[in-house]
Amino acid sequence: LSLGSRFDDSNLYEGDTTYSAKVGYNFNDNTNMYVSYGTFFNLPDTYALFSKEHGNSGLNPEQGKNIELGFNHKFDDTSVLSAHVFKRDTDEKIQTTWYQDASGNWLSTYENADSTEKAKGFDIQYKKYFSEKWDMNFAYTYTKKEVSGNINDSGYIHKHIIDLGVNYKLNKL
Repeated sequence: LSLGSRFDDSNLYEGDTTYSAKVGYNFNDNTNMYVSYGTFFNLPDTYALFSKEHGNSGLNPEQGKNIELGFNHKFDDTSVLSAHVFKRDTDEKIQTTWYQDASGNWLSTYENADSTEKAKGFDIQYKKYFSEKWDMNFAYTYTKKEVSGNINDSGYIHKHIIDLGVNYKLNKL
């Protein structure tokens, strides 16, 4: 069992406290499973707030909750497999919106959505170590979004993501 709490404070916003809880079970030294629940609070970035062309200093932070069920298995000292299912709800999602000015020009700015963005899905990850310096990883994520209200469904959360990497660790400088 792991419990957590974090207080975020900013010069621009009132502080907010987020919480997390995680319960795990080890089947053996190589296999475990967990369930976690957490809340989150994401401040708008500087560009979204203050960009001369697109900024909106009236943005509110995104807030939400996430629940996840995960499974991890170590096949041997060189390979690990992980799989997770998740559900995430985001309120006041920060998004880009387009509008036409008085001259008919299309411009964009940032705004908070007035409804909740719901996302759920799963991911699977595999990592293989070939040596102390070489490894590779493969990951696939599927995400299904439910959008309503004025949420901009512009593809910021992709339905399918595939990640393939080969890594080499250099000696320290």
